[in-house]
Amino acid sequence: MDYSLNWANLTCFACIGALVLVGAIPFIKMISAQNKKINERLDKERAERQSIRENGGVTALAIIKSAKWEGTRNKFVHKIYYDVEVQPEGQPAFQAKFRDEVFRRNTKSENDEIISEIGQKIWVIYDPTNPSRMFVDRYDDESNSI
Repeated sequence: MDYSLNWANLTCFACIGALVLVGAIPFIKMISAQNKKINERLDKERAERQSIRENGGVTALAIIKSAKWEGTRNKFVHKIYYDVEVQPEGQPAFQAKFRDEVFRRNTKSENDEIISEIGQKIWVIYDPTNPSRMFVDRYDDESNSI
């Protein structure tokens, strides 16, 4: 038996493996950096929402006048640009526009307009000193399940 041939093959495979590993490191670092960015953005959004809640945020019913699709984070979490009529209790109604990411399974859209959202009742939380700081708390049809 010629063991030198086996050692040569083994050395060759080891070199190829090392090259593949070295070549994969930049991709692994890039994916890790992207995940870190996404997590930082999500943490910032959570902190913003918590800040609104803790600093006098008002919960109010709102009717969706327009909902434009702006992308998805995953299969069911949609980025939506809302145009709503907010109806705070004991206060006059007002129009507001804001962006949010929400979990919705059944959505129908035409030309980026989410038809299935128009007319839906949602509960929003907003900063009374700056109503543009607003987010969806829940959909009205989810109220009974909370």
